[in-house]
Amino acid sequence: MEFLDDSADGDTLDIPVKPGTVRIIVADSQAIYRVGIRKVFALEDDLRVVAQADSIDNLRLAVERFPTDIVLLEGSMLAGPPT
Repeated sequence: MEFLDDSADGDTLDIPVKPGTVRIIVADSQAIYRVGIRKVFALEDDLRVVAQADSIDNLRLAVERFPTDIVLLEGSMLAGPPT
C-alpha cells in the first residue's frame, strides 16, 4: 500500500485538505494505472488522491486510515486472486 504525500523523504503526512476537496483512494493491481490516474486527478484543484492500494487487504487498511469520499476500485480485485 502506498500512502501519498508531498514530503521528499517518503514519510506519510496527514495534511488536511481544503473544504470541498474530493478525497480519493485508488485501488488497482496495476501500478502503471494507479500512477496514471493520480496524474490525471492532480490536474484538478478539487481532487486529491490520499492513498493507493494494490490489494483488497491494503484497500481495507487505507479506508480505515484515511477519510475518503470516493474509492476507485478495479473490479477484478473483488473476485479475489486468479485461480
